[in-house]
Parts: sequence; C-alpha cells; structure tokens
Amino acid sequence: MVKFFETRGLRNARKVASETPEDRKAHLNQVPPRISAPMYLWEENDDGEYDRVLVPRREHDEMFDEYSKEQMRYDSIQNEWNICSLWGQPLPDFDDTTGAEFYPGDDREPHDIPHPSFEVTAHALEDENPIVHGLSGDN
Repeated sequence: MVKFFETRGLRNARKVASETPEDRKAHLNQVPPRISAPMYLWEENDDGEYDRVLVPRREHDEMFDEYSKEQMRYDSIQNEWNICSLWGQPLPDFDDTTGAEFYPGDDREPHDIPHPSFEVTAHALEDENPIVHGLSGDN
C-alpha cells in the first residue's frame, strides 16, 4: 500500500505540474462524487498484505455508512476514492452501544436511562386496532 501511494503521489504531482491554474483550482474546489467516481477498498489478504479491490458502483453509498471520514480518502486528481480501515477510527456500532457516546454529559448507566413506552389512547375503526398516541419516557 505504501509503494502504491508513493507512486500515485509522484504521478499526481506530474499531472498537477502540467495543468493550468484553472484546472488545478477546479480539482481543489470539486465536491467529491459519491457514485460516479471509482471506489477502491483496501482489504487484508491471507499474507497480511493489503489488496486494492474495486467496489461495485451499486455499493458506493453503503461505504459511506460503513466507514468513517478518516477511513475514506478522495483523490481529486485521479477522481477516485480509496478506503481502508487502518486509516482511522471506525464508525460506532449502533447495535453495540449504550447511547452515552452519542449524548455527551449523560453519564447514567444504561439501566438508569428510561426507555420510551407507547401510550395507547384510543382504538381505531371497528376492528379495535390500537392507535399509538405518543411516546413517554416513563415506564
């Protein structure tokens, strides 16, 4: 991976040196495209090396949900994304959290945080399906 990015850096520097100032400015001001730019995921192989694997276009949006900003790098000169879990902290796992990381200052233990309960206040139509009126923090 190191060799790849060293070579890529040299290639990008040569390309930028041959561009007009307007072209250079366009690269710097470009909003990174989420779908149209090629996207590569660096995955560890059986030898402990990292291989660069093309991500199918239909999976590009998923990558933004699975990897943090630090783990995703956009190269505006090559117009492509590179993603690697080694480059930063992962996104928090919402299934494995107490909620404290998302609510600064709330240092209560998970069992002390009230869970919302639904309050049924009426029955709908003639088949008596309950209508949920609101949420309450009281159990």
